[in-house]
Order: sequence, then structure tokens, then C-alpha cells
Amino acid sequence: MNTQTGASDQWKGAAPPEQDLPNIILIASDGLSANHMSVYGYPRLTTPNIQALAETSLLVENAFTNSGTTYGSTISLLTGKMPTRTGVLYPPDILHGTDSYQHLPGILQDLGYTSVQIGVSFYVDANTWNIQNAFDIVNQHSLKRDIVVSTMNKLGYDFPALFVLTVEERLTDRLFQALFIDTIANPFSVVTRAPSWSDDRKRIDQLLEVLAETEQ
Repeated sequence: MNTQTGASDQWKGAAPPEQDLPNIILIASDGLSANHMSVYGYPRLTTPNIQALAETSLLVENAFTNSGTTYGSTISLLTGKMPTRTGVLYPPDILHGTDSYQHLPGILQDLGYTSVQIGVSFYVDANTWNIQNAFDIVNQHSLKRDIVVSTMNKLGYDFPALFVLTVEERLTDRLFQALFIDTIANPFSVVTRAPSWSDDRKRIDQLLEVLAETEQ
């Protein structure tokens, strides 16, 4: 970690025994209205599993988002900070200074967790937020295994993951477009069109692989 104040500076010595640590799975749905969820009174049975879980859980009935965008809301959820504090609402906004190091995933990593983020590019991708020391794997990218990112980190460069992965993605996209292999991605269509099973299959396979191979 660099000289910025990080989660580990506040949690040293506070870690409980590893066997006492629970598994944590955070599932977020984008653009899902309570008006269409049976757990909140919708007449059709649309959320039976959530209803079953709600019987023994805290169910929030009057919640408000911290931001009107997926990007800003997700970062606010993970950092516990308002977008007015971090200045992050929508790309190309990114975290800066201590905000890059003070977040829930960082605390969990310091406690020994292996952390993985599986989301959708443009909206939920920690590598584009400049959130440091947060996830071991982000959308099939392992920064620890990326030689360029690791080297730039050791040399003290700011947000190397954001720089390297953005350049890599731009070059790949432009090459495929120039060869008529692919078309320009439309971020809006990613969340409005019917889900692509091939993309979902990659996410599911990645999750199963992590669960099978990771002890923490």
C-alpha cells in the first residue's frame, strides 16, 4: 500500500479468528422497482426467494438511493460515502486520495478474505473506479496476475489498473472494429437488451471456479 491512509491502518489487530469469519455475498439488481416485487406487495409472485429470506432478515421498506446512477450508487455502497464527498457520479469520475483506499472490500481483504467482483462493464467494474486494494478478481481480470499493472504499482504510478486496462480495451476494441469482427459497444444496450447467455456463462463459470479453488 502507498502512503495513503488505508483500511488496514484502521483494522490492524482487529481481525477475528479465520474460522469465525462468515462468507459474504452482495447481490445488487440494477433498475429493479419495488413496485414489481412481491416481497413489497406486488400481487404476482416475482420474488419468492427474497420473501423467504425476508422472514429472518432485516427488510428495508423505505430506502433511498445515494445517487441516480449505477456507477455512483455502487461506489457509495462500497465506500459508505456520499457522492458529494467522493465526487464520483458517472464515468469518467474516479476515486482519489484516501477515498481510493477506504472501503468495505479493502477491510475484508485485510481480514483475509478473497474478494471477487462480477458485474457489467461501463457500470460495475472496480478497475475503472480507481478503488485500490479492493478485489482480487474483477470481471475476469486478475490484477495480481497482470505483470504490467503489478510493475506499475511497485513503481508508484497512480491508478495503473485503470490506465492499463483502459488502453488494452481500447486497442482491442478498435482492432476488432477495424477488421469488422465487432461493432462499437453501446453501454445502454448492455442493460436494456435481452441478456447474452455467453456473457452470463462466463460469469457463472468464474464464480464456480473461485468457490471451488479458494479457501478464504
